[in-house]
Amino acid sequence: MARRDVRLHLYEFVEVGDRTNRVLSAVNLAVLHSGVEVCGWEYSFNDKGIFRTRPLQISGARCRHKESLVLGQYVGSLNELNGVVNELRGDFAPGTYSLVAKNCNHFSDALASRLVGVGIPRHVNRIAGLGSSLLLSSKGFQVESEEQVDAASATETASWRSWFSLPSSGDEAGRHKKKELTA
Repeated sequence: MARRDVRLHLYEFVEVGDRTNRVLSAVNLAVLHSGVEVCGWEYSFNDKGIFRTRPLQISGARCRHKESLVLGQYVGSLNELNGVVNELRGDFAPGTYSLVAKNCNHFSDALASRLVGVGIPRHVNRIAGLGSSLLLSSKGFQVESEEQVDAASATETASWRSWFSLPSSGDEAGRHKKKELTA
């Protein structure tokens, strides 16, 4: 079987601005889009799911090519490659995109790991990790129905009761039990 280079293509977002991109890149916190090229196609992920384009065709009004890195060599058929991509479609389904939890860089890391046994460099997705640790979410605040709020409140109350070993309001026997201390 032929050996084919697996390349990671990195793109800077134009909206971020040149100066901000330079500053963020200097501290390895760049906001980057990525795609993995193999067998003449570049694969990536967005909120519509996994997609492929010809290599380096992602550049446009929103982003521009920054650099490409060879991650390793893929040894396998085109059918096997299609099988790997199809398996990843379950984890990277349309509508599951999240800026901090499941973005194009997470997909590139998963695909590269499956093809060559090595993920993407850690700095590529470091900003998402930072956002995740700061509890940022791309889904934003959401309105809940009264039933969802009541169910969440009941679950939270039960959790706090078990944490502090508080008896439930209907547990009269538990309320009057005394804990014996042993020496």
